[in-house]
Amino acid sequence: MPGDIWDGLIDAINSRQAADLAKVLDPDVHIDVYGVDQQRDVVVRNVSGHSQAFEWLDRSPQATVFERAEAPNDDPLQARYRVKVLYFEGGGSWQGELAEDGRLRRLDHRPDDLADIYRAAPPTEQTPEDQADTSA
Repeated sequence: MPGDIWDGLIDAINSRQAADLAKVLDPDVHIDVYGVDQQRDVVVRNVSGHSQAFEWLDRSPQATVFERAEAPNDDPLQARYRVKVLYFEGGGSWQGELAEDGRLRRLDHRPDDLADIYRAAPPTEQTPEDQADTSA
């Protein structure tokens, strides 16, 4: 069931266990990681196979938590995610392709633009641009 693949992926990412990731990713998985802002349509990293996928995901700080951003949509092979780490909240979208056994064979990881995240920040929170402004 494709809807379960996203919940399984989120659980595996949050567990930070290679064995959990292997349950949802095909051994020959290929992940295209897209950039943000001016590089939103540019693949900035290619990840192939379980070990590279785990290394890529393990780069996130220990406090990183992924969750489903919204209910499943009409396309069960697409999902929105939200990510939280310390004082940062962001999100993005995933598009997948399944292998015959139901695991993800291909994944496009497209983070939301950072400018959109900072524009949406409550006015009481400073953005990195505000923190860098020393003219006040």
